[in-house]
Amino acid sequence: MVVGLFVTIFLWRNGPLGFLEILYTPTAIILAQAVIATPIVTGITLASIQHLPANLRLQILALGATRVQMVWLLVKEARLPLLAGAHALAEAGCLPGAMFRNLDYVAEKTFFPPGLNYALKMLLVDPQTSGGLLFGVTPERANEALARLRELGYAAAAIVGESVPRQAWSLEIVP
Repeated sequence: MVVGLFVTIFLWRNGPLGFLEILYTPTAIILAQAVIATPIVTGITLASIQHLPANLRLQILALGATRVQMVWLLVKEARLPLLAGAHALAEAGCLPGAMFRNLDYVAEKTFFPPGLNYALKMLLVDPQTSGGLLFGVTPERANEALARLRELGYAAAAIVGESVPRQAWSLEIVP
């Protein structure tokens, strides 16, 4: 709320950014969301990178990487702690409305094991992962597809499940 007040003051007609005339527009809403989210995302990212081995940065630079390449590699290497950061945000209730719509859509078609952590369940239906998180191939071609993905630079590509004859549900979450 305080951040919203400051953004409003800055965008007000007499404010420092009043000349933009974007107060109460979608652009102003996006700007306010960016102002609110940036410190959270930055903090989680920095915390994740700080948990990497101290010599990793020096090793990357010693192998000839530029500073930009080094930062990119460090962020890629920190991706699992970033998921932990997403889990912490979900635990705190930072859940977009589309998560609930996605959950409503898959609830009757998905078996969630008893006792599955609520935040993890919500991350499994996160709309930000829609349209590219999973794809399927026949079992005979799975290793070929995985190798091709890795050739294309998707080092984290993995086989995460298998298709089985339809049960009472379409998707089973196995911890």
